Amino acid sequence: MIDIDVLSREYFWFDKPVPYLISDGQEILITPIMVEDSEMFLSWIDVISIDKNNLNDVKYISMSYLEFLVSSLLMSPIEQLAQASISKIINILKLCLNFNGAISIQFNERNKPFIVYEDKKITPKQFEDIRRIILYQNIVGYDDEYINPDIKQMMDEMNEIKTRDIDYPNLERRMAIITAHTGLSKAEQMKMTYRSHTMLMKEVYGEVDYMSARTGIMVGNMFSKNRIEFEDWIYKKKRNKYEQYFTAEDSYNHSMGGGNVIRGNELEGFASIDLSSYIK
Repeated sequence: MIDIDVLSREYFWFDKPVPYLISDGQEILITPIMVEDSEMFLSWIDVISIDKNNLNDVKYISMSYLEFLVSSLLMSPIEQLAQASISKIINILKLCLNFNGAISIQFNERNKPFIVYEDKKITPKQFEDIRRIILYQNIVGYDDEYINPDIKQMMDEMNEIKTRDIDYPNLERRMAIITAHTGLSKAEQMKMTYRSHTMLMKEVYGEVDYMSARTGIMVGNMFSKNRIEFEDWIYKKKRNKYEQYFTAEDSYNHSMGGGNVIRGNELEGFASIDLSSYIK
């Protein structure tokens, strides 16, 4: 089992390729995506990021991801889907593993698939490790921890509501924003990995947002008896990753106007779903 935290501290944070041993004496390097390849990469990664266990089909749960990929996409009776999926997986292997020659999928005596490139063979277990490394290595904030399907649906719905009217800047504009804020040229940014570039954009946005909010709050506090606290941009408070979707009882009461909330005894001590974000 790969340790994502160890890989992050040793490789991801420093934009270093991740060495992965596939057999005695045979190692492959999983290289991070560069900014100039990021748009194409993002158009391909759906083929390695499907949550197969939430597809409401029991047969997929017991399959390895490579088996699922072969049976559901690469061998799909819909020719266009099969061709598109094959193209995506080949492009990802070429870009991330530096596989530049012929790549094939073969089957062993038990009809289990494996990937072959030159004298290298990648088993289903190894492919699972490799695809997770690729996703964690390049997508900031990626998390494949299991979440109850009902809760995940609620979280997806809340995210959709929060982002419904937001027009996110494309890569060209993000590079222009970074240039305007830091002085880094487009050419310099093109030499960055997609991960580092994403992190830089997040920090640029965070600093601008913090300075704007800080100024407004400081002015407001000058004329108000009720001081408003604001979170430091760099030294943030530790938070649970689900905190934005669930809130403790006291916060829930406050967000709903501070009135009494009727609850069943069996719910005491548990978090409540904060519905305030649904209110327009």
